[in-house]
Amino acid sequence: MLDPALKGKTSAPSVYEMSREKIREYAQAIGETNPIYFDVTAAQAQGHPDLVCPPTGASIFALRPIMDLLLAPGSNINVARLVHGEQEYEFVAPVFAGDTLTTVATITDVYSRGNLDFLLFETVSRNQHGQTTVIGRANMIIRG
Repeated sequence: MLDPALKGKTSAPSVYEMSREKIREYAQAIGETNPIYFDVTAAQAQGHPDLVCPPTGASIFALRPIMDLLLAPGSNINVARLVHGEQEYEFVAPVFAGDTLTTVATITDVYSRGNLDFLLFETVSRNQHGQTTVIGRANMIIRG
């Protein structure tokens, strides 16, 4: 059983600089074809300042602070038994190439059901202007 004292633990801020190339690579990997993910001129023609990060691209910068909490000394979380349960994102503002994103993760709940332990996380990502861009929620399951 996980220590209930993990609830409320917060990661150190994780800083990530979103590049055009990362956006292009991610968009290609997920099969996107919209030119706003590949062509700066096309993105600007639609009113964006630069390439737009695909919505699920939030995983690029939101996972690191979650991993920091999972691997923190004293957490006693057996990541070899970890299964990613659910993931959802609330998109508050778009993320563009050139943005510097700072993300903090918090463990919002810890509980057990049978021989399974559950960790719920929330991540909040802000751009270089201090504007919240993405709020993420994740559920991780540790098999007994």
